[in-house]
Amino acid sequence: MKININQSIMKPLLLIVLAITVFTSCSSDDEIDTNSITGTWKLISHSDLISLPECMKKSTLIFNSNNTISGTHYEADCDMNSISGSFSEINDSEYKIEFTGATDKANAIVSGNTLTVNHISQSSSQQIIRVLKYSK
Repeated sequence: MKININQSIMKPLLLIVLAITVFTSCSSDDEIDTNSITGTWKLISHSDLISLPECMKKSTLIFNSNNTISGTHYEADCDMNSISGSFSEINDSEYKIEFTGATDKANAIVSGNTLTVNHISQSSSQQIIRVLKYSK
């Protein structure tokens, strides 16, 4: 006995099976954490400046998965300073930063591909807050 399956039935059936396979192969475990601080960030703005000089655009912060920070910071006159330190998570998108050899305080907030660092230093008479923005 020969069974004859109509092609008009097979095409939609094949499309349904294919669609189910595609949608079930993606899981929520594959989602990317958009508020992850880990990675390399490039300086895009500084609260003390209207626009960044070319040298400062080379400034980077690298946040490693072992909670350490490294990077470089270029001054407007192109003097380069190495950066190192550590960070700890305050909540899902906010972090406390401690720079090696510095008494200044900083915290960072991640929102998608933007990292905002609030750098707090103390002069003899006042507290100075600088806001630096970075992009991934």
